[in-house]
Amino acid sequence: MELPATVPAKGYPRSLLEPLAMLARRLREKSETLPGHWVEETDEGLRTGRIGGLISPPTGEVGGLLFLTLRGDRLFGHFYLTEHGTAAREGLALIRAFLALRTPEIRRVDLTVSASSSEGEKGLAALFPAEEFPFRVVERQRMVRDLDARTPPDPPVLPAGLVLGWVPDFATPAIAELDFRAFEESPDRGLVAETPQEALRLMEEMLRGDLGPLIREGSPCIAPEADPERPVAFLLSLQQGATGALIADVAVAPELRRKGVGRALLARALRGLLARGMERASLWVTCANTSACRLYEEAGFTVAQREPIFIWERPSP
Repeated sequence: MELPATVPAKGYPRSLLEPLAMLARRLREKSETLPGHWVEETDEGLRTGRIGGLISPPTGEVGGLLFLTLRGDRLFGHFYLTEHGTAAREGLALIRAFLALRTPEIRRVDLTVSASSSEGEKGLAALFPAEEFPFRVVERQRMVRDLDARTPPDPPVLPAGLVLGWVPDFATPAIAELDFRAFEESPDRGLVAETPQEALRLMEEMLRGDLGPLIREGSPCIAPEADPERPVAFLLSLQQGATGALIADVAVAPELRRKGVGRALLARALRGLLARGMERASLWVTCANTSACRLYEEAGFTVAQREPIFIWERPSP
């Protein structure tokens, strides 16, 4: 099959507002957080080169769009297959063009996919197991729970020696350090941040509202009674729309796991979300993190969808 060409998004002569608006709708359906002016800013960023991107085909209706972000020696990509494209043509063309960007200084590649429909996403994902695409797959799932003020979660009981506070009241570097340490000791190691500096940058973005307004009442933090400024567990909630909340981050210090701290955090967060009038909470968790999945299931969350993250790592010399 002859594949269509791909072109850089920089200098693209036509507006990308329509496909980006459709992508934004799809991402929000999946509880992804996007700033309010994301569509307009991303259109401008792609066509000026501030945001890396590839488009296929070069002319006519956009069939596929690939976003590119380079962070140090790690390359992130997100494919979007529009209703005008097919996985076997635009999808395959963009994947091959993307793989050509693996210059020697790139150590790791992380790819996610979206399409205008669930069937389109499955078609894109099916391309990756081929021998020419040596990616490993990390499955993650979106879980949701309706919130009903008539049946709030039971008040949380903290283990002795711990006190409850709220994430905004703690120093951001301390929250980020705990987050990095907690992920280093979990199946999700390196999935979001591979260094403490990267963890701090991402935490600063969330706390200043880049991914959506922080819900204070839904963002509890736990500290030792003897050292109340040192966080040992936290949960961070962001608002989505008028009545939706995303549980964007949960971290429990390794030494406090299996002691009821996670259950207490989650119960307090859900009660806080109810107090703010939220009607639904959602979150993303990797399927390999079985203890976290079990915690959320016991709290009433159910699986709404699953999707893969494709990861390539350069072999060690």
